[in-house]
Amino acid sequence: ALGILLVDKGDDEGDGNQEVPDKEVHDLDGPCDFTKPYHVYPNGIANIWDQCSCPNRTISVISPDTKERYNLLLERLNELLPGRQRRYLSDSQPLDMADCDDPNNLALLDVATTGNGTNLDRFAMIMIYYHMDSGMWNDGIYWDNRSSSCTWQGVVCDQNADEDIITELRVVEKSLSGSLATEFTLLTNLETLVLNRNNNLRGTIPPEVGRMSNLKTFHCEFCSFRGTIPTEIGGMTSLTSFKFPLNFMEGTFPTEVGRLKNLSTINFGRTNRLSGTLPAELFQLEHLRNLEVRENRFTGTLPTAVGLLSNLRRLTLDENLLSGTFPSELWGLTNLVQLQVSHLDVGGTFPLEQVKGLAQLHDLVLHQCDCNGTLPTEIGTLTKLRVLGMNNNAFIGPVISEFTTLPDLRQLSLSSNNLSGEIPNFGQSSLLTLLNLWGNPELVGDLTEFCSSGTKERVLADSKIACPCCG
Repeated sequence: ALGILLVDKGDDEGDGNQEVPDKEVHDLDGPCDFTKPYHVYPNGIANIWDQCSCPNRTISVISPDTKERYNLLLERLNELLPGRQRRYLSDSQPLDMADCDDPNNLALLDVATTGNGTNLDRFAMIMIYYHMDSGMWNDGIYWDNRSSSCTWQGVVCDQNADEDIITELRVVEKSLSGSLATEFTLLTNLETLVLNRNNNLRGTIPPEVGRMSNLKTFHCEFCSFRGTIPTEIGGMTSLTSFKFPLNFMEGTFPTEVGRLKNLSTINFGRTNRLSGTLPAELFQLEHLRNLEVRENRFTGTLPTAVGLLSNLRRLTLDENLLSGTFPSELWGLTNLVQLQVSHLDVGGTFPLEQVKGLAQLHDLVLHQCDCNGTLPTEIGTLTKLRVLGMNNNAFIGPVISEFTTLPDLRQLSLSSNNLSGEIPNFGQSSLLTLLNLWGNPELVGDLTEFCSSGTKERVLADSKIACPCCG
C-alpha cells in the first residue's frame, strides 16, 4: 500500500494566485495524483470517496488536522462503544488510514474531513450504510455516501442545525439487507426509527440503546432481528411506540419497561419467542393503549393489575402459555376495541355476560381457550362488533338470535363447539361475509336467504343446515 501524504492546507504548489477548484471538479480519468494543487480541495484533502475511486484504491492524501481529528474521534468512540471500537485502538491491530475497504476507516476519515470533524451522526449513518450492504438494494432506494446524509431517502434532519443531525430514519419495505449497525445508537437526537418489512435485515437491540433518550418511535416489524430485549431500554424515556412483531426475539421482557412512562404501544407478537411472566411493571404504564404479544411463550396468569390499564384499546395474548382464569378486572377496560385471547389454558366458564361493559369492542376472539357454557344474549349489546370468533371451545345450546342484530358484524366463527338447535335467520346480516358453523352437527336450519344476500368470503356448516354457498 502507498503511504499517506500529509498535505498542509497553506502550502499549495505553484504561484499563490492559482485557483483551487470546487468540489465538483474532478479528474478521475487522469493519473489520480491528488498531491497536485488542482486536486486538493480548500480543506486540504481530496474527497476520500474520490481517492478510493482511483485504480489503486488507496487514500494517499490527508491534511495534518485530519489525522488529529481522526484519533480524537477514535478515542471518543472507544468511550461510547467500548465493545465495538476498542480493538481498533490496540497497537497490534491499528486502523490503516490508507484502507479503502474498511468501513470504520472510511467513516472516520469522512467525518474528520468535513465540518468541525466531530459529527457522530454522520459517522453512524455511514456505518449503517455499510452494514446494510452498502446501500445496494434493488427496490427504488439508493444512498450516496458522497452527499450529506440528510439528502438520503428516508432520512430527516434538524433543519436548524449546521451539520447532519438526524431526527428520523424511515425506510419501509425497500428490501434492506445486512444488519443494523450498533452505531445507530450514536444518533442520540433520533426521534423516529422505522425499518418495517425488510425481512432480510438482521441484528439485535444493543444495550447502547439506553442512550437514545429522544427516541419516540422504534419499529422494526417483519425483519429478522434476534437476541433479547436489553434491560437498558429503561433509558429510552421518550419512547411511545415499541414494535418488533414478526422477528425472532427471545428471553424475558425486562422489568425496566416500567420506566417508559410515555409508552402507548408495545407489539412483540408473531414468531418471537419471549418467555417468562409478563412483568408487573408492564401494568403500571398508565398511557398504554396497545399491548400485543401474541404467539410467544409467556407463562403464568394474567394478573389483576391489568385493570390498571384504563386507556388500553388493544390486548392480544393469543397462543401463549398463560393459564388460570381471566381476572374480573379485565371487564373494566371499557376502552377496549380489540380483545384476542385465543389458544390459552384459561379453563372454566367464560364470563361472556360481563363483556356488555366493553361497548367499544370491534374484535372479540376467543378461539380454543377451554371456554364453556351457553352463549349469552348480552353479546347483542356490543353494537360495534365486527369480528367474533369462538372456535374450538365447549359452548352448548343454541346460536343466539342476537348475533343477527349486530349491525357491523363481518365475521362470525363458532366452529367445533357443542351447539345445537335451530339457527337464527342471517338473511338480514348484510355485512356478514364470513360465517363458520361447522363442527356443530346438532345445528339445523337454512342459510339459503343468507347465501343470496351478497358476496360471501367463506361459509361453512354441517349437513343438517341447507347452505347453497358453503364450501
